[in-house]
Amino acid sequence: LSEAPAGFPDPLEGANRQTLRFNRVLDRWLLDPVTRVYRKALPPPIKVSIRSAFRNVAAVPALVNHVLQGEVTNACVTAGRFTVNTTMGLFGLLDPATELGLEELHADFGQTLAKLGVGSGPYLIVPALGPTTVRDGLGGIVDSCMNSAGFPQLRVLPAQLAGDATAVASAAALTDAYKAYVTVQAS
Repeated sequence: LSEAPAGFPDPLEGANRQTLRFNRVLDRWLLDPVTRVYRKALPPPIKVSIRSAFRNVAAVPALVNHVLQGEVTNACVTAGRFTVNTTMGLFGLLDPATELGLEELHADFGQTLAKLGVGSGPYLIVPALGPTTVRDGLGGIVDSCMNSAGFPQLRVLPAQLAGDATAVASAAALTDAYKAYVTVQAS
């Protein structure tokens, strides 16, 4: 008996390939130029502060998911980190929590669903957002609803690029990872 290769089921391969082509065009003509301008226009300390502030806001859905997953210690660390960075760190622009030894811990609703036994579902490439599974894609939507910034949990939507610093910061932070994914998919 031959075994199927490990990985995610891809019953939507044809649609995923078309979406990947669309995302490559979007990356080339919109996301890459915007992120290049963002990187050149802002000095590194400002970009670090922007990323830090959005990571601080992303602690809210992580905290909720730690609680839902029964990870009490992680929830306490995340709550402490959020409190320190929000107060002493000027609403998260600075990251004193790291200096105090409060590690940044990640948890998302996709993980919560997985702990509840929900399967990953098929592999899916979402226009402008990139690769995911159905479970993690739905989890990302839930996380974004919990996130007061509303966006860093996802990637970049073109409509938000025009005037949304969050989207631009997210695009800059994720462009390299997305390009690595595109390179792997092309080979």
